[in-house]
Amino acid sequence: MRILILGASGFVGTALGNALSVRGHEVLAADVDMAGSFHFDLAVPETADKLLQTLKPDTIVLLAGASSVGASWKNPSGIFELNTTGAIGVFESFLKHTPDSRLIFAGSSEEYGRACSIEKPFNEDDICTPSNPYALSKHSAAQVMKMLAGKNSSDFVHLRLANHFGPGQRKGFVIADFASQIAEKIKRQDNSPITAGNLEAMRDFLFIDDVIDAYIKVIEAKRLSNFTYNVGAGKPIAIKTLLELMLEISGCGSKIVIDPQKFRQADTPVLSLDSTRIKNELKWQVTVPLKTALERTLDYWSSRC
Repeated sequence: MRILILGASGFVGTALGNALSVRGHEVLAADVDMAGSFHFDLAVPETADKLLQTLKPDTIVLLAGASSVGASWKNPSGIFELNTTGAIGVFESFLKHTPDSRLIFAGSSEEYGRACSIEKPFNEDDICTPSNPYALSKHSAAQVMKMLAGKNSSDFVHLRLANHFGPGQRKGFVIADFASQIAEKIKRQDNSPITAGNLEAMRDFLFIDDVIDAYIKVIEAKRLSNFTYNVGAGKPIAIKTLLELMLEISGCGSKIVIDPQKFRQADTPVLSLDSTRIKNELKWQVTVPLKTALERTLDYWSSRC
């Protein structure tokens, strides 16, 4: 299969491209600035138009976009220009040049907005009430694309993904930040405290291998009966518990100290996804235990110190 990955140089894009190549697919990597890739800029609609007209892929995976909730508050118009207008532009090119292909859009668990209960994660039929500009930009793009897909009988899939992590993720995400700090402390034999902000929020975390497996199952499925699939472990865990487990696994003797300067009240105290639909329809499962996933992430950061 001929697969075009838009946003191929990122954390998920790199892992997905490698995995698809191993499975014998022809991977067409596209990004703003990536050696050996096709040029693609989500902010410039003409780049998607040119790529789809020229390459004629069987499947398009749209991963490109801004992903920081914090940054989205500082530049709401910019996040909508990129994540919403840019994504819709890709969809229009898809309709024009490759209407018989499949387009897969990377959404977010943040789209649900409000808190769920620990016992009842969100399912795809729950109403979304996005509570930050990033979440709203993703949800708005998906809703427009879903509307256009319905009108044109297009093969469109919207994945709402839980927080994901693993080797290769850059700093700026919670587990990568903690793992890099712990690895550095062990290297220096430094047991000084780790300072953190609000650790009480509970989130659904998924290892990168399981995320990639979900994409592959959607890419290789002959038929899909739904536009939207949740992809998550379904078991929310407190950030504090994650950090404590990472300290235990690594043997780092640092204590955790809450820094009031870093404290930010979580907009959504508990956020978790019910992935029953993708499990039943595509036989996807979480395969990497959380402890193993954290060990592999810590090993990655240790190797980089």
